[in-house]
Amino acid sequence: MHITSRDNPKIKEIALLQKSAAARREAGLLVCEGPVLLLEALRSGLAPRSLFVLEGHTGALPDGLACDIHTVTAPVMAKMQNTVTGAPLLFTVPIPEAKAPDQGPILALDGIADPGNLGTILRTADALGGTVALLPGGADPTAPKVVRAAMGALFRCFPWVCGYAALEAHCKAKGIPLYAAALRADAEDVRQVPLQGACILIGNEAHGVSREGLDICQKSVIIPMRGAESLNAAAAAAILLWEALT
Repeated sequence: MHITSRDNPKIKEIALLQKSAAARREAGLLVCEGPVLLLEALRSGLAPRSLFVLEGHTGALPDGLACDIHTVTAPVMAKMQNTVTGAPLLFTVPIPEAKAPDQGPILALDGIADPGNLGTILRTADALGGTVALLPGGADPTAPKVVRAAMGALFRCFPWVCGYAALEAHCKAKGIPLYAAALRADAEDVRQVPLQGACILIGNEAHGVSREGLDICQKSVIIPMRGAESLNAAAAAAILLWEALT
């Protein structure tokens, strides 16, 4: 189908999904932009539900796509896109299923509000080997900025969304120790604490681990630093996950 109207119902639906987390949850769909993410989705076994491609760019599509494919004009594509300089294609895929991890290492993100940080942490976990749990107050994992920053990791490493009590109960049942990465007087050097198989709470960019998060943890750990008082949440997550895997 070739779509030329910005008021087409399919176009309006995509525009709504881009803006509304509730609409994405109700539809069970992620909106993804660009050929790189399309290849990542296919590599991860996720079949696109629908695909919109800018007229004149259909030759760049992979062979064997089993979904509805619509060609659109530039104004129509611009209405659907979340970026100013968008890619020539956009597609939807089902939101991957997330399960509580049976073992560590787990990065539990306590109020990580920046979508770029969340996406980067998911990409790091996918690259190094680890799982991610999302505690309350953080960025929406289906948000367009998270999808872009994760660079396809979201398809393979979708986070388990849970509350503090659920995380504590799950870790106790599985024998997974809970540690908080926190700037506290009693925090232990991360190099001296066995992180293998642990769940590590990483706090909000501005305020750190919440009181609720600290209350469920057995101890606090700290990354020793020579200069700056703290690290970006994504940088800290990468260091902690590396320590947990080596």
